[in-house]
Amino acid sequence: LRDQLRVLAIFALPETSSALGLVQERRALVRVLQDDPTARGLLPADLRVLQYGATKKSVREYLGEAEGWDVIHIAGHGGPGRFYLENENGGPEPVETEELLSWLAPCQGRTRLVVLSACESGVARAARIVGGRRRPLQSTTAGGAAALGFEVARKLGCTVLATRDPVVDRVSVA
Repeated sequence: LRDQLRVLAIFALPETSSALGLVQERRALVRVLQDDPTARGLLPADLRVLQYGATKKSVREYLGEAEGWDVIHIAGHGGPGRFYLENENGGPEPVETEELLSWLAPCQGRTRLVVLSACESGVARAARIVGGRRRPLQSTTAGGAAALGFEVARKLGCTVLATRDPVVDRVSVA
């Protein structure tokens, strides 16, 4: 029986990207996890935060830690089938679904929740139809990208919170 909930929070914001409310999102997450969880009958949290310099190398290293993670929260810019980390110069570095899945493989069996706080992290491709409603999409489309949220849930066998729509800062913070 573990005596701590292990939480990894990754906040990526390449320098050339539009601003996000990542600082507010990080503060809200810290507040929730450090607001005396033992008083609510929950395990205390061992929260590790990677913000500023969330490169492919650093994210792989954190995800590969031997102790594993109960919760993984990844926040930043994204799109159907991809997430953007920072390259060594601070610019955007796309991470496609299959690459992220390979990094998450060691977490299988331990991780219970993955939060993908990035635009359209729950769709395989953009389904923008003027005046129409979005239809549920399959996990992949012919010639298209794999749906990041669906594939993470399938690979890890855990709950995944992802979105079909663009993420609004006030929603991600809440």
